[in-house]
Amino acid sequence: MIRFAECIPKFLTSRFAMILSGFLRFATLGILPQYSQGAKRQKTPKGRKDRSLRISGYVPRCLLISAATVQMGFSLEPADRSAIEGVIQGYTDAWNQNECRGFADRYSENADFINIFGMKFSGKEEIEQRHVAIMQSFLKGSKMETVDIALREVRPGLVIANAFWKVQGFRSPGSDLSSPGETREGVFTHVFTLNDGKWEISASQNTMKPAVK
Repeated sequence: MIRFAECIPKFLTSRFAMILSGFLRFATLGILPQYSQGAKRQKTPKGRKDRSLRISGYVPRCLLISAATVQMGFSLEPADRSAIEGVIQGYTDAWNQNECRGFADRYSENADFINIFGMKFSGKEEIEQRHVAIMQSFLKGSKMETVDIALREVRPGLVIANAFWKVQGFRSPGSDLSSPGETREGVFTHVFTLNDGKWEISASQNTMKPAVK
């Protein structure tokens, strides 16, 4: 399949991509007039000419793509990508260097956080307090590493981030703190929003992978 970016110049705006996406949705649903190679007009039962045409012969192949592919036309600016990666590095450093003090610095005031146990924490302050608490109990002395980051711009000012992590010294709640713990892996799914020129996390879901036996 030919990629959207190979057919449409890079200087076109994301607004154009959304308009084109809508056009293609209607086309695939059969709502738009249809065009065919040769574009022969056919008579209706009453003898009138049908002025509709079929689409297959006249639309370039690069435009015959799904609306989902068109959405990939959004291009996250390098400065925005760097800023988001900086936020992720910031909470990683807070975990490793400050026992999670400052973990929620770049969360929005009304952010939501769901942890690996399915517990929900609402608001920047509550998210911070929870992480400081776990670093003083069963995760005391643990170290986090962000091993990979995948970003997808949904629309300008809204980005979904998958931040894959590895934690050394992981223990379950109630474990003996003298034990070294184990190494566990997982992924944060973050919703980033651009607020007053700053990227902030509006929502997070933390998922831990099953232990390797």
